[in-house]
Amino acid sequence: MIKDKRLFTFGCSLTFYKWPTWADFVGTQYKYFKNYGRHGSGNFYIASQLYECHEVENLTKDDVVLIMLSSALRFDTITSDSIVQTHGNLLNNDYYDRKFIENFWSEEFGVYSSWFSISSIVSLLKNIGCEYKIMFGFNMSFTETYEKNLRNHNMRINNCLNIINRLY
Repeated sequence: MIKDKRLFTFGCSLTFYKWPTWADFVGTQYKYFKNYGRHGSGNFYIASQLYECHEVENLTKDDVVLIMLSSALRFDTITSDSIVQTHGNLLNNDYYDRKFIENFWSEEFGVYSSWFSISSIVSLLKNIGCEYKIMFGFNMSFTETYEKNLRNHNMRINNCLNIINRLY
């Protein structure tokens, strides 16, 4: 049975890729479906796309929003010529050189940016009053593979991770 609601999905390549993802399968169950996912994107891009979608589509309490959050190890930018850059995990990626990562990015920034983005997402969706579900595509607790990459696991990172975990 096709649901007579609008469905909007957000995320990284787990949500939108060159082959069908979970969003495409769920989207077949709705009369209207729009996928705002983008491969390589981080949580800042996901949050900004939700806000842009709300401005364009005028999300209401009757809509459904599904979000698959990305990794805190991603860095989304917009270049001076308005090109959105989403290149995936910084720590195993040749796009950003080591000098950039060492001088202009940190795990603390990644976690802090994700906390801010996720908190903004939750606040907007609660304000709209729509049906929504937020899922984690990656482990945000920095266990196993993340922990070996952390250079500065400090109180701010712990506080942000605790807040993110309490949101759900």
